[in-house]
Amino acid sequence: MKCVYCNIDNKPDAQFCRSCGRPLTTHNKAWWKEHNMEPVGTYKLKQSSWASLFCAIMLLIILFFTFISGGLIIEGAFFRDYVLIEEVAAGIGVLIAVIIVSSLVYRLAKNKVFVNRTRKKRGLRDNDYIQKYDSRDVHYVLFARGTSESHKFGLFDVQNIRMKLSPIYEELTWLDKGKLLNALKDGNRIVIDINGNDYQ
Repeated sequence: MKCVYCNIDNKPDAQFCRSCGRPLTTHNKAWWKEHNMEPVGTYKLKQSSWASLFCAIMLLIILFFTFISGGLIIEGAFFRDYVLIEEVAAGIGVLIAVIIVSSLVYRLAKNKVFVNRTRKKRGLRDNDYIQKYDSRDVHYVLFARGTSESHKFGLFDVQNIRMKLSPIYEELTWLDKGKLLNALKDGNRIVIDINGNDYQ
């Protein structure tokens, strides 16, 4: 029997999924499929191919300049009869520049390359459900948290890998893609923007 939550095959007589541990029943309904969603644990967010290439090139450049700065500092401080201040200062300057560039590259890699690792730290859990999307141009997607009996919807920013709207809405659909949403919260139907501001 296939688990509707994590899509893993189990033995026909199994009562619980061997992967996620959820109960297996013939009347289990994958409510999230009706919303074009997939379990976050098995769905891979799209990573940027240009960012992957850029980060790989920058890593090589960073390593190159790290060796240069180290060489300048060591040569200026130890391999002469006197300390060559200019050479040591140049090495330290290059090293500081390397550290600054490294932090920028790390930030880019975290948000554009290692997106499936980063999203766990930004509030998107393995047992949540996320709307499938095909294009890397998509900015926001709906996601859901809960069970078939009780679940809430929120909004996730797939470009910056962060939660835009917490899962507190019983219903959430686009009214104006990327701008306005129809929402149902505590039984009240409202129109909100992507920041959760109420328009009604």
